[in-house]
Amino acid sequence: YTYKVTYACNSGSGCPSNLNTTITNTGYSYKIPSTAPTRTGYTFTGYSGSDGNTYQPGGTVTLNTSKLSVTLTAQWSINNYTVNITSGGTSVSSTSLSVPYGGSKTFTVKPTDGYYLNSLTCPDGYTCTGHSTGINATSQYTVTVKNNNKTSGGTITIGQKLLFFDITDMQQMTTSICNAATTPAKTATASDTSGSYIGNTNYVPERVLKDTRDSKTYTIRKLADGNCWMVSDLNFVLTSGTAVTVAKYDGGTESWTPNSGSGQVFNVAINSNSGANGNTRLYTWYGVTAGQGTNVASPTITRSICPKGWRIPAGDTGNKSWYKLITTTYAIPSSAAGYQQVLKFPISGIAGGTKMHGDFYGGDGTYWSSTSSEANKAYDFDFESGNYVNPRFTNNKAFGIAARCVSL
Repeated sequence: YTYKVTYACNSGSGCPSNLNTTITNTGYSYKIPSTAPTRTGYTFTGYSGSDGNTYQPGGTVTLNTSKLSVTLTAQWSINNYTVNITSGGTSVSSTSLSVPYGGSKTFTVKPTDGYYLNSLTCPDGYTCTGHSTGINATSQYTVTVKNNNKTSGGTITIGQKLLFFDITDMQQMTTSICNAATTPAKTATASDTSGSYIGNTNYVPERVLKDTRDSKTYTIRKLADGNCWMVSDLNFVLTSGTAVTVAKYDGGTESWTPNSGSGQVFNVAINSNSGANGNTRLYTWYGVTAGQGTNVASPTITRSICPKGWRIPAGDTGNKSWYKLITTTYAIPSSAAGYQQVLKFPISGIAGGTKMHGDFYGGDGTYWSSTSSEANKAYDFDFESGNYVNPRFTNNKAFGIAARCVSL
């Protein structure tokens, strides 16, 4: 009788030699060699016999006249390798993946609000796809991690960066970007212009950003009230009959065409003040509110001539108001000392003067709010060189007053 045991390695290697023997016995016991075959990326689990049985190395195959031959096919289970994920402060759906040899797994990653995905480094022998990096990478991404026939695991390292210090335009500022920057202590006396002191409340986050409408630049700071403020005066030129893009308080923009008719003077020329901290452009209330600030008691104000993402501060006592900044947060007194405090860091107010009744009055400072006080007046922030600081003063809507913006 001829007895046969045939091996099928099933993509592996190192299977024993086949048996092919002829003897006179009516039965034959064959011992499977103890050395198991191998396959890169897989674990050997045994042999599947053509007789319906399973066998392991060192086991015995019993042959007889009714079963002269058996084929033993190697069985494999694919190996999985652990890939750890170092989140770097981002939100990830898993801190480790079990990735099969030659296969792939996915996870999600999302930067913290106000941050962007700066880097995502895949381990050697793996490929990571489905994500972006850079200043616009602020979304949630589903990352596919592909094992390129690597027989070990590794670590994915993720990095994120604060957007506040990497944006370049006023129009890029958002609520989440401002919120993510460190809120300084009211006693902070130095600026952080590069992100070197993130988390240190002794430093005021500061940037110089460009208004994309006219390429003029403004210094902005996150102040102790938790909001981002322009600390240089708005210098956006309005020309009668020329349409401009203005900012809506809901975060959008729309077009507005100034009209100097009906006595609505909307733009007063820059006034150079030798005793102040720079030059100031003065506007009527109609001008800073992009034409909505008319002579009625309570006009609806939903926009301003600030850049997109910014607004004229409120005239009440709540958030994003001059009152909360000056009185509630910094506790600046209405005095000569208070006036000097307004001019200094971090508010850096400019005493740009006021134009009223056709005449210019220098030496004092005023900034419009977005809130009407009565039919022909609106609230403003007034600081006078003598001994007066009032974040809820009122002035005639037709007067020429400076403007600053606060982020939405």
